[in-house]
Amino acid sequence: MSSRSTDISTPTRMHLGGMLVFFGMSIQRTIRGAWPIIVIYLFDRDRSPWLLWGVAAAVVAIAVANAILTYLNFTFCIVNSELTVSSGYIRKKKVSIPLAKIQSLNLKQNIVQQLIKIYTLEINTAGTKGAEVKLPALGLAAIREIERQVSLIEKKAADENTPLTEQPTDEVHPILHLSPLDLLKVGITNNHVKVILITFSFLVGLYNDLPQRFQVLVEHHLDTISNHAAQQAILYVLLAIVSAIVLSVAGAVVASFAWFFNLKLTHSSSSLTLEAGLINHKRIIVPFKKIQAIRWTSNPLRQLLGLYSVSISQASGIVETEKMKVQIPGCSAQQVASIEQSVWGTNMVNQPAAVHRSHWLYMRNLWLVFGLIPAALATTTGYLASNNLVWGWIWALAYIPFALLAWKKRYFYLNETTLVASSGSISHEKVMIPLRKIQGISVRQSIWQKKGARASVSLYTAGETITLPQVEASIAFALRDYALYLAESDHEPWM
Repeated sequence: MSSRSTDISTPTRMHLGGMLVFFGMSIQRTIRGAWPIIVIYLFDRDRSPWLLWGVAAAVVAIAVANAILTYLNFTFCIVNSELTVSSGYIRKKKVSIPLAKIQSLNLKQNIVQQLIKIYTLEINTAGTKGAEVKLPALGLAAIREIERQVSLIEKKAADENTPLTEQPTDEVHPILHLSPLDLLKVGITNNHVKVILITFSFLVGLYNDLPQRFQVLVEHHLDTISNHAAQQAILYVLLAIVSAIVLSVAGAVVASFAWFFNLKLTHSSSSLTLEAGLINHKRIIVPFKKIQAIRWTSNPLRQLLGLYSVSISQASGIVETEKMKVQIPGCSAQQVASIEQSVWGTNMVNQPAAVHRSHWLYMRNLWLVFGLIPAALATTTGYLASNNLVWGWIWALAYIPFALLAWKKRYFYLNETTLVASSGSISHEKVMIPLRKIQGISVRQSIWQKKGARASVSLYTAGETITLPQVEASIAFALRDYALYLAESDHEPWM
């Protein structure tokens, strides 16, 4: 049955385009598994072209057969409020998910799916890492029917727990829409240091690997500028630095447009919806009840433009991966506040005058671990090797400003319901969690911390672990007691 029909009460096959999707997946798996053999064959001077075409024809024939059989044996249906997906033609597999257990339904489209107007539907529950079920070739009508039935189950559960006078509406409200200018700003203000260093190292090393005729060509152009060898070396290094910066910024801009083109963030009464992507288009629905933390980050360049990158952490039964986090770049402070207000009814973007800062010993410990100890090790190694010993101590002195910045940005503040923890050194990061989302809290004290009336606190949610180092012991224990009180007295579900 085609996915154009909205009747999915009986086992239903996906869109016919699913055969093309399964064919592409088969070819991709083959190339991924056999690429070393392919590379060796391409560099073999005695290779036979007929062998290559024969192997390619066999791979294509097997992929076509696999795609057809996979498509014919892949069905889904919803019966008795339960989604059942059957797949496999050699090893049969059946997965059943109660609609009430579904946490989110996400849509994705690669460029081929966009051409034939089909989608990959990812179905997430709280007990899996990533998507529990993927339906890689659904038409929009079938997707809307699945979403409708899931919404009916959620509405029924909400009706049982919410008074009639408090029933939420299903209106959709926009939060932000990134324009091409916004994406350009995101790409330009990205953190380029790591990419620039890697690109610069590659360009410097590339010169030594160039054929002799190209090295002569480079030297000829440098000779037209200067005949002094030292000046030529400086010019080449400067050219490599400029090239690394240009390539890094250009790559970041292209990546921003590819991943976040036409990004739209909206919210309803119960969820956030994110749509974005140029080559791979995606639509992600994040229920408010699944959101565990909201993190916003800014580097010095973005601070000048008032931009933040927002990351939304979701609940997961297993350790959450970065891929499961919802990333929203290029937000203003007002838009960050709108996201927080939409999700939890409050915003903590504006920092109060009084905050709880980590003790200055946090800065000292950072300097000891990352500044002094590496310098001592480098000095010892240099002494044994009869090398210059000054560079290790230069590093120890140079790390002091980083430790100072990290200490100044290490604090937290809270109100009756929400906590915000700050961290960073060059960049500045804040993470916001409702205290009722905390599933566990631990207060640790070393012998030295007990003498100084200090402690370190770890807050555990279903999607984040937040550490508050070197805080006053009285504040740490008060925070623990208050969080436990909220966990016992608050009857609102954490997810």
